[in-house]
Amino acid sequence: MMPRTKSSRNKNVEPSLNSEEFQPISTTLSPTEISDPLAETTESVEAVQHDVAETKMFEPVSLVESQEDSDTSPLPPQLVAVEVDKFISESCREVLPESLYGVVEVPNSADLLQSNSLEKSDSVEYGSAKPHPDKKSPKKRIHFWGGESGGVGKSTGCKAMIHYLDATLGRQDFRLIDADRSKPDVKDAYSTALGERCLEGFFSEATDLFSKADEILNAALYGDVVVNLPASVGAALEQWVKNTDLILVAAESNIELIVWFVSNGSPDSMRLFYESLQQWGAGVNHVLVRNLGLNRNSEVWEKFAASDEYQKAKQQHGFKEFDLPMLYDAGKISGATVPLQNFAANPQLLGIAGASRTRKFLKDVSASFDATGLFERPSVTS
Repeated sequence: MMPRTKSSRNKNVEPSLNSEEFQPISTTLSPTEISDPLAETTESVEAVQHDVAETKMFEPVSLVESQEDSDTSPLPPQLVAVEVDKFISESCREVLPESLYGVVEVPNSADLLQSNSLEKSDSVEYGSAKPHPDKKSPKKRIHFWGGESGGVGKSTGCKAMIHYLDATLGRQDFRLIDADRSKPDVKDAYSTALGERCLEGFFSEATDLFSKADEILNAALYGDVVVNLPASVGAALEQWVKNTDLILVAAESNIELIVWFVSNGSPDSMRLFYESLQQWGAGVNHVLVRNLGLNRNSEVWEKFAASDEYQKAKQQHGFKEFDLPMLYDAGKISGATVPLQNFAANPQLLGIAGASRTRKFLKDVSASFDATGLFERPSVTS
């Protein structure tokens, strides 16, 4: 492209600083009066931008055709700034000398929206913009239901928490992510009941699928997130936590991370629990879920609790204990595509006795959640 020269300009059209086109702008810049071109030009352009905004010439417009007696939403400040910048750019082309145009850095009007010279908007709801987490708002929690081993009752505990949050506490702000792609039984049971609050997400060591777990963190900006982890997810989960800097991001976003580690009381299961404590570190809280349905021998749990390793881990990490009661008829319930509440309310599914046992399970597991001190019951008003 050939450089622009004075000979290429239309000699019959000369810009006039006294024309009506420039009347709203109180600050003008004459090319013949520049002593320090870059410094004074930049200062004047900033003044022009400020004055243009102060004149309020650019009223917000709607993205849709206005209709008579209809309410239209104004453009957000960022889009108004684009129109201001367009006007200033055209004005500067006429006002600045050709030798300086394209050399002087013109401040962006969107940046001025963040300064004290223009009114700042605390929040802009437009398009798909995500809300910025407010540290003054109640702390959100991500509940990871894991245990590394398969068949220890992770899905049962996860379903129990969903029932507790939804039916017992009446919470509508939490979301479910079933990360077990091979057996998404939690998703199958609650996808209809939760609707859009049942989200997609999983862990993978493949670089092209690495971000599939990001929905967990994104969802936590809106409320608590319940995550059902698959067995043997440790390596992929560890990579995601490390490379995402999850613990730091969660702390900055006022999000608490809680691992609900489900154990059947076997030595291998407890060893994995201790490893999980070390792997996650101090930035993540742990809850040891003692699955009494798989191991009802209280002496086994008491022996672990009395061991030096257990006491040392307890003192160092301060984890909580949670008793997952026996779920009778678990074989019929685990593969079903309906919530636990349905088995408690509908005798046709398990019979009258089975429905009664399920109701007792839900009552007992709710008491266990209450005992952790992590949740608040809704206040009862008379």
